[in-house]
Amino acid sequence: MLRFAMIVGVLLFTAGCVHFDPAGNNQDECLVNKSGADPSKANDRGRSATVKVIRYTDDGLYVDRCDFTDALLELQQPKPQVVVLYVHGWKHNGESGDTDLIEFSRLVDTLASNEAARGHDRRVVGIYVAWDAKRTSVPILKEFTFWGRKRAADRISQSAAITRLLGAIDRTAEKRADPDDLTIYVGHSFGARILYSATAQLLVHRLQLAHPGERGQSFEHMSGTGDLVLLINPAFEASLYSVFAAQQNRWQESFLSSQLPVLLAISAENDAATKTAFPLGQLAGLELSQRRRTTLGNYKPYVTHRLGPCAADASLACNETSFENYCAKGVCLTRNTSGSYPHNPFIVAQADSTIVDGHGGIWKPQFIAWLTSFIGELDKKKSESTKQ
Repeated sequence: MLRFAMIVGVLLFTAGCVHFDPAGNNQDECLVNKSGADPSKANDRGRSATVKVIRYTDDGLYVDRCDFTDALLELQQPKPQVVVLYVHGWKHNGESGDTDLIEFSRLVDTLASNEAARGHDRRVVGIYVAWDAKRTSVPILKEFTFWGRKRAADRISQSAAITRLLGAIDRTAEKRADPDDLTIYVGHSFGARILYSATAQLLVHRLQLAHPGERGQSFEHMSGTGDLVLLINPAFEASLYSVFAAQQNRWQESFLSSQLPVLLAISAENDAATKTAFPLGQLAGLELSQRRRTTLGNYKPYVTHRLGPCAADASLACNETSFENYCAKGVCLTRNTSGSYPHNPFIVAQADSTIVDGHGGIWKPQFIAWLTSFIGELDKKKSESTKQ
């Protein structure tokens, strides 16, 4: 009877499985220009917004190396541009009907509309990093893919494939040397785990390069990787963030008031996947440390901000020019009264469920409106600093 039940379970699981194609043979080079883009033409194809999908296997190999080449060709056009890279999370992939891909494409279109409304002549290029995080579509069974997909995310991280991609994007931006360019890296769920793994050590290195070297002094202006790393409902242990938390709680040095955020982590207060399922999985793996069992956004000592609806008197504390307390579109990001030094470029916020609802409710219009406003203000201040 037990054997029969196991066979039925396997059949049900595989019946709903969704798998990527295997790794392509062309891992080293692509000789095909799939998009037909010509980087030498400023108005090639004349589009203000486009989305490129790069697919990876669980080992961090390309499903098609030409996806990577095609995306980089798109970034080499001479027109100023906003680049938004997104690494999706659990229960998603790169198929055309995937809800995250659809919502991300809408976000890219919204950013392009905002550019036009502001009179900016910049293209918006979206890069959707796809991996096999949707193993089955069978209800209930799909919930049990959490831990397997966590291991897959770690294999992709350890392959350094995403680090390579970010390095290629940053190198392209460096060669372009266009002060009007803006680059935002976004990760959700296990995608945030992958993105954080790809950027954390570089951010630590740059933080130390900016260190004043003695107590009582201010850090030099610190730049990040891209212009902002955004982690939404990050599914990784708080212990992985400890080096940044140690700095945010120090009062021996300070940050310049002109310092811009380089990392913003936002977690929904009602995210069951990271608040309940993740700790249970860690306990099953005999992780007894609270910092290893608890995800970043749910570990109270590391939370620096609250993201929620603006109160009636929010104007007294919030405004649209300070990232310490940033308020826009009826949503306020407010710094906690203790435990974090002002102007710290690393922000960890817990979001009210009316703004970000659960693990997958990250595309709510009010949150997207606030987020695009936040990015717009970051862009504005970056532009002002380069002109000084």
